[in-house]
Amino acid sequence: MKDYILNISFLIHKPIKYYLEFKNNFIFLNSLINKTLKINFIHNKCIICKIYNSIYKKGYCKNCFFKSLNNYIGIIKPELCRAHLNIAYKDIDFEKSIELQKHIVYLSITSNIKVGITKKKA
Repeated sequence: MKDYILNISFLIHKPIKYYLEFKNNFIFLNSLINKTLKINFIHNKCIICKIYNSIYKKGYCKNCFFKSLNNYIGIIKPELCRAHLNIAYKDIDFEKSIELQKHIVYLSITSNIKVGITKKKA
């Protein structure tokens, strides 16, 4: 089968179920355990401009990464956000809609103690 992988998704179940998603089809990956699977890399394609280009971060080419509102610094590094001061990096209305929401600050204990922040779900 020749197709392009769009996504790898999963369903939380016992056991967890993994899927390889294509444009009009999917493969249930769990059924391939202990089987041989060959995947050939052909190229990258930016998720915004759709140009076959080198990917910079998060599926974007470098140009689209820096243009996209979804990648402004307040999302990548929330501690640098300034929307509450009415200062925008790109678009103040968009940044306020993202940043000025209730958040939860939490401690995570993995190899060390870490502080995390996440948006509170409604």
